[in-house]
Amino acid sequence: MNAHAPQGGDTAVTRLFNPYEKVGTHLYTTKSSEVTMNTKAGWKLDGVIFKTR
Repeated sequence: MNAHAPQGGDTAVTRLFNPYEKVGTHLYTTKSSEVTMNTKAGWKLDGVIFKTR
């Protein structure tokens, strides 16, 4: 089993970390509005994790 996501696409997938929760602490999204909204709420930006098609 390959643990790495496929690379080479055009759509960036960003990961955010919620420091206030113990379970379900990461969010993966392709929407910049979701990144903006959650970072304003205190989520920590991990950055672009991979790109997909």
